Amino acid sequence: MKPLFILSLFFLSSSCSTQKEIPTNTDKHTLTNIDTRILTESEVAIDTMRVIGTVHIEEKGCLIYIDAKTDSGNITMYPVNLAEKFKREGFVIRFTYTLSRAMQPNYCKCSRVVSLRDVTPLRK
Repeated sequence: MKPLFILSLFFLSSSCSTQKEIPTNTDKHTLTNIDTRILTESEVAIDTMRVIGTVHIEEKGCLIYIDAKTDSGNITMYPVNLAEKFKREGFVIRFTYTLSRAMQPNYCKCSRVVSLRDVTPLRK
């Protein structure tokens, strides 16, 4: 009986010293899809810079596009989420944008497909 008690005490004391691995709520799928590239200064500035642009409407090609003035020069953008109230020829707006993964329409000669945020109308 004494050896059984000593053996039990030994296993009990040794089991207390090993720690159980605690599972975390990290999803392996999200960890593999994280974009690990380093953003350049111009890509970071895109998210923070307010841009002024003029809305243009066409019959063919890009049905709607924005001619914008940025620090790097003039560019044309195809907005994927421009509100209906801003879709007028010659309407001047101020906005921030992020590059979108949406496909550019056929025959559209815009340099960027963008998603707009914080859109405010301006007077000419």
